[in-house]
Amino acid sequence: MGGRAVVAFADPVTFFLPWAKIAKVGKLGSSAIGAGIASADMALYEYATHGEVTPNNVLFAAGLGGASSFAGTLLNNKLYGPKDKNVNLGKVDDSVEDVIVKSSAKDEAVIKLTLKEAEDLDDATLKLHHKTML
Repeated sequence: MGGRAVVAFADPVTFFLPWAKIAKVGKLGSSAIGAGIASADMALYEYATHGEVTPNNVLFAAGLGGASSFAGTLLNNKLYGPKDKNVNLGKVDDSVEDVIVKSSAKDEAVIKLTLKEAEDLDDATLKLHHKTML
């Protein structure tokens, strides 16, 4: 376990190619990372150009970054995901015929929130955002 943690932090490949590690965290994780990158970018841009940071613009950038990351992940999964449950591995270990296995890839469950749950989540997100801005 310790070796994995060291590789996770010290691996130069993931330092120079961070999207390789981001792709492993799933749809929700990549959306959160996209939101974080977009909001940090907007905050740095506003501070560099105007000398101050507008919270509304940073919040808008976080929402847009998270939504675009989520949409990109969905599009990538649809375009490059397995089309069929049967995957042809080709000739394996000097076999005469192609080896065909069943794919174990499954779609992620759709999260369905009630209106009350969605409002509570929105309120908690805004409160958390305000706490971090202070």
